[in-house]
Amino acid sequence: MNLWIIGDAFGFPNGYGATARVLAYAQGLQANGANVRVICLKAFERPEDGVLNTEPRGVYEGIPFEYACGTRMRGATFMQRRWLELKSAWGLLRAVFVQVRREKLDAVILYTTYSLFWTLLGWFVAWLVGAKTILDVCEFPFVYRKPTWSIKLQFWILTRTVFRLVNGLIVISRYLEDFVSRCYNSARLLRVPVLVDVERLNVNGDLQNQNRFKRILYSGTLAHDGEVADLIRAFALLARDCPDTGLRIIGDSGAAVRAQIENEIHARDLAGRVELFGAIKRADLPRVLASVDVLALLRSDGTFSQAGFPTKLGEYLATGKPVVVTSTGEISDHLQGGVSAFLVPPNDVPAFAAQLRYVIEHPEHAAQVGARGRQIARERFDYRVHGKRIIEFIETI
Repeated sequence: MNLWIIGDAFGFPNGYGATARVLAYAQGLQANGANVRVICLKAFERPEDGVLNTEPRGVYEGIPFEYACGTRMRGATFMQRRWLELKSAWGLLRAVFVQVRREKLDAVILYTTYSLFWTLLGWFVAWLVGAKTILDVCEFPFVYRKPTWSIKLQFWILTRTVFRLVNGLIVISRYLEDFVSRCYNSARLLRVPVLVDVERLNVNGDLQNQNRFKRILYSGTLAHDGEVADLIRAFALLARDCPDTGLRIIGDSGAAVRAQIENEIHARDLAGRVELFGAIKRADLPRVLASVDVLALLRSDGTFSQAGFPTKLGEYLATGKPVVVTSTGEISDHLQGGVSAFLVPPNDVPAFAAQLRYVIEHPEHAAQVGARGRQIARERFDYRVHGKRIIEFIETI
């Protein structure tokens, strides 16, 4: 099977949750015999934010990829960005027809920001060459956009037209499965949770040394409303009584968001205790996760967290480190508090701080919970298992 993953929602091979899911898709499909190619439709890199991806095309872990516009650098002006979008549209068309002159393209997975332009273009290009189209639905459409008349119209077109044009949909949660089923044939629907390379991330950390400095880590985008700020507030409560602890924050979301986080750190007198590491390359992630004692994910409650399922949580669990996470959405369906993770009710910063403190002060129990969390990741989130399911799903459409 020849299968492409295309979209405007991710950079490649380095990035955040969207990139991680696309990479895991590609790895899982490839591990089950598919020929996979990744096409990025938008350029994301900006020099002022640090550059993660340096090549407009290449091969990463056996997966060919390219930026259809010919560059991974974002245009500096509005007109430059529109020009790159036109180049991307032409580049996608050209790449597809080059492909089909050599070999049939069987299917395309669309991983977009629900942009009608890119989603419909991806569907149209696949339709032209007789390929099936699968739309990935991993968050509620336009969840962070104000419900203006324009967004409402786009939502209506997406759910009443685009959902019915594509050959199938992959959803990440039961919430989204129920939502999509109301306007779509559920027979062409597949639920796929987070996908993780369990073996690569298995660092099997050791918390037995109670005398050394304890590090807590968050890895991911800094832009989700309130999540990193609330984590810093939780750490501030812990830091007063636990001077031998520190917090590392891996990730970035631009200079403005980074400045807000830095202001929060200084306002709570945590300079030197909270480290902002910026974005890192995916190849460095296992090493970074191995260097800490506790992995933290404080989720805000709302439609975004109810509908989605954080990819970083799957990666956290795969390490074997103890994980402290807010119990939102379907997290408690997969994890049991005090058994496979440490769960905290939403909107309770003091409770999150208390759970972090418990993990640090009870290393043996924490290690047991971390090991059980890794087993859950292996049983439920391994990309190889779900890659096979996706191929079988595509074949039955």
